[in-house]
This record gives sequence, structure tokens and C-alpha cells, in this order.
Amino acid sequence: MNNKNITYLGRISDAERDAWISLCDLFVMPSYSNGADFEGFGIVYLEANILKKPVIAGNSGGVPEAVEDGVSGLLVEPQDLNAIKEAIIKILSNPSLREKLGRCGQDRAIEKFNWPKQVTQFYKIINR
Repeated sequence: MNNKNITYLGRISDAERDAWISLCDLFVMPSYSNGADFEGFGIVYLEANILKKPVIAGNSGGVPEAVEDGVSGLLVEPQDLNAIKEAIIKILSNPSLREKLGRCGQDRAIEKFNWPKQVTQFYKIINR
């Protein structure tokens, strides 16, 4: 599927995904809740952060756990086009902010969401 703004790549490998994300300056995915349908966590934001990409994410569902507003990216009201536009302009017009959010996002993803830490947290939950 192609149009002038979107190219659908279909199923791609993790390496291909990382290559595409590496090409961008900013990762934008303003997920929103629609009744019982919502983003449960948003690992894709961490995948972008691990590659030092700042993110703009919808402030809904479990997304705020994956994206810390002002640290690894910006949370916006997901259906407010003006808020999304302003967040994009804010990050793209400020290289030092873009670099800071990308660097802090990578550090946060590595420190808080690494597998050993996640296994330990899961172990504590199931053994309460």
C-alpha cells in the first residue's frame, strides 16, 4: 500500500525495523483509547528510545508507563492534532531537546526495562 505520505512495509524483521527507526529524527505514534480497545503498554516506544529516538506518544492506556513525559519523549492528548503538531515542532526545532530526550530515553529503556529486571519484577508478582 502506498500513497504520497505512507508506505506500508508489511512484516519486517527486527533488524529492518531498527534500520527504519534509525533513519528518523523523531518517532510519533499518538495511540488513543477507543472503549475497551487501548494500547496496553507500548513496547514500540522503547524500541525507538533504545535507538536514541525521542518519541511523541498518546497519553492513554498503558503508554505513560513506557514514555515518561519530558524524559524520554512527550505525551500528548492523542486526538488533539494541534497538540501533536506543537510537540513535533517543539522537538524538531530544538536539537538539544531532541538529543536529550533520545539519550535519556535510551538510558531509561536500558535501566528500567531490561530483561533481568523484568523477570525479577514478574517473579515478585507471582510469588506474593
